[in-house]
Amino acid sequence: MEYEEFGRKVKQVFEDSKRRYGAVKLCRVLNGAGTPCSIKRVQRHMAEQGLRSVVVRKYLTIFQAITYNILDAPMDAVLK
Repeated sequence: MEYEEFGRKVKQVFEDSKRRYGAVKLCRVLNGAGTPCSIKRVQRHMAEQGLRSVVVRKYLTIFQAITYNILDAPMDAVLK
């Protein structure tokens, strides 16, 4: 019973974060809300439910820049 309830809480917090939070942030939110948990426990529930957070790349590697021809393109074409 408690296992399923915790799984629902994990999914609810995950959906509230617009699917952006990973296990670490979910664990912090749940602990702050009074639900004691560990990162491993949250990871396990996320994996069982198929929940994956959105990962945003902050930087382009030089290979990606060359692939997208950003280095040779005029700046106004890059910003479009």
